[in-house]
Amino acid sequence: MVRTTAAGTLAFVCAWGLSACGGGGGGSSSNDETPTEKPSSASISVDPDGYAEKQVTIASEEDTNAILILYDDAENAYLLAEEVDTAVTSRSPDVSGNELTYECDNTGKVVITVNSDDVSDDERWRFDNCELNTPTFGRIVLNGDYFYVNEVLSDGHAGFQVFDLTGTVIASGEDIVAKGLDEWEITESGGVRTETYQTDALEFILGNDYFAIANALTTIEADNSGVSISLASKLIGSAIGGYIEISTEKSVYVASGDSCPQSGIIRLDGDGGTFAEVRYLDDTGTGHVAEITYSNTSEVVTYDSCDSLIF
Repeated sequence: MVRTTAAGTLAFVCAWGLSACGGGGGGSSSNDETPTEKPSSASISVDPDGYAEKQVTIASEEDTNAILILYDDAENAYLLAEEVDTAVTSRSPDVSGNELTYECDNTGKVVITVNSDDVSDDERWRFDNCELNTPTFGRIVLNGDYFYVNEVLSDGHAGFQVFDLTGTVIASGEDIVAKGLDEWEITESGGVRTETYQTDALEFILGNDYFAIANALTTIEADNSGVSISLASKLIGSAIGGYIEISTEKSVYVASGDSCPQSGIIRLDGDGGTFAEVRYLDDTGTGHVAEITYSNTSEVVTYDSCDSLIF
């Protein structure tokens, strides 16, 4: 299901900043299906407590720690999607033309309609009361649709994925919801790989945890020397009780072979003009791996590791 890049910083950006990411080509099938059409747009529609309308204040380390918890909620949402993918595709399907039907642990099923060729993917997944066992979340039941389209271009590939899923964690009775749209375009020229990701809206609910991203645009440029990342997004969730805006004042740069950024400035904007800036190494002026400063205080929080930060 969810297609993400495989390594390091890019996987992080794709999954949690600020959109999910496109994968490569897929298998072949009879091309007798109408291609899946991309929705014209998506908007926040689930939002159980109106979080998308409540911008929160960013005034202290406690506030930025809550934002990092929001990223953990996002990680769980994408982990669930990956575990569902594995639980389904590890089974043997009943194949009829370009339809693959997978039996679930109950009487439910998953039907995947494949309209692909040797280099491009077009998959439509339909869950019908499907019970599956996942390593992290236990037994779940899912209903609804997931679409994935990835088309080859002359210099790369582009595509989108659509979520419209609901379900339940059986042991706890907690709700599962995944709804929204991701788009991507990935090209290579002159030794530079450029990745652009756009998300109008993507929402996840897992029990009491709600996470969403909206109005997100991420650009990644990578060559042999390293990776440069620029992003802008509205981050929404129960962990912070509302939303913040996140953007790069200066692109984040991660040199090849490094786990932490060499430079870059990320800005987190909150209610009432409050904000925090996350600065990395060369942009700290102090030699620390990273530091966070706040708009309404002289407090500076320094870090000698980037493990607990956004990058």
